[in-house]
Amino acid sequence: MDETTTLSIEQLSANIILISIFGDLDSMGTHQIEDSFANAVNDRAGLFVVDLANVGFVSSAGMAMLLVRGKALKQGGGRMVISGANQRVKDSLALAGFDELFKFFKSIAEAEKALQ
Repeated sequence: MDETTTLSIEQLSANIILISIFGDLDSMGTHQIEDSFANAVNDRAGLFVVDLANVGFVSSAGMAMLLVRGKALKQGGGRMVISGANQRVKDSLALAGFDELFKFFKSIAEAEKALQ
């Protein structure tokens, strides 16, 4: 795909960080943001909302990126939740067992409320 995948980082509250991803999390897209994502999720005790509202597709590469950081957070006492995933993305993640590691929310506001 020729489109660039990007992410933005925003502090939602004193202890919750929002990471919004824009573009597909296929092999190329994941490669484009993987270092930035890892740097954003560097506090293993942190609370993170990953907004996938602007992600149309997630491959095994994207899943691996989310899984590695999600497991590290869980082990460190932190949490990561997913917001805004479309049905295709949500189904792909659920088939891979991600619904056991992450909670899914329709909106950023719902996700933020659940983490407070």
